[in-house]
Amino acid sequence: MGGSVQTPLGQSALSISAGGSHTCAVTTAGQAYCWGSDGAAQIGDGVQTATPRTTPVAVDTTTGLTSTNVARIATGWEHTCVVTTAGRGYCWGDDETSPIGNNTWSTAANPVKLPAAVDTTTGLTTTNVAGIETSRWGTCGWTTAGTPYCWGTTNSNGQLGINSTAGYMVPAAVYTGSGLTTTNVRAMDGGLLALDVGVRGLPEAAFGG
Repeated sequence: MGGSVQTPLGQSALSISAGGSHTCAVTTAGQAYCWGSDGAAQIGDGVQTATPRTTPVAVDTTTGLTSTNVARIATGWEHTCVVTTAGRGYCWGDDETSPIGNNTWSTAANPVKLPAAVDTTTGLTTTNVAGIETSRWGTCGWTTAGTPYCWGTTNSNGQLGINSTAGYMVPAAVYTGSGLTTTNVRAMDGGLLALDVGVRGLPEAAFGG
């Protein structure tokens, strides 16, 4: 049977995203909450526990996020990412395949427990991230100008779309010589539908109309 999500007193959900075994939402006030599995610290409150979080938990606000500055949220298999109202990306949770994007790698026993700023040395900045989407093993984002980036160390099928099967622990610019450009990407999907990247390692046309 269906039921309503127990929301914090006085707050309404603006957007919601369901991951592998956890779910997150952003309130109309701009605060992020997550619930569900927390075995990889994907809830983002500094805790890693095998006990499911059965009600919404506020994401930590000591590393850059606040109770009013979260604009978008995306949930992967065991990691979570957000974009702030200022245009900066943050991620947390499982980092075995470097989907966090902060030039680190860690084992499953040592996930990123608090929101970590996505690296800004390769094209993304503290103010130009328009959106972010997560897949099972990696993450992609696009800038306000329309330039797509992807990152993660699992890229054996070329799913990052960078004309290579190399993995990246920081955002890498998606290849733009086959239809995509540095200014025409306006949306991406966790399943890479807007950036359907095939085994050739180059962006292919999106599915659907």
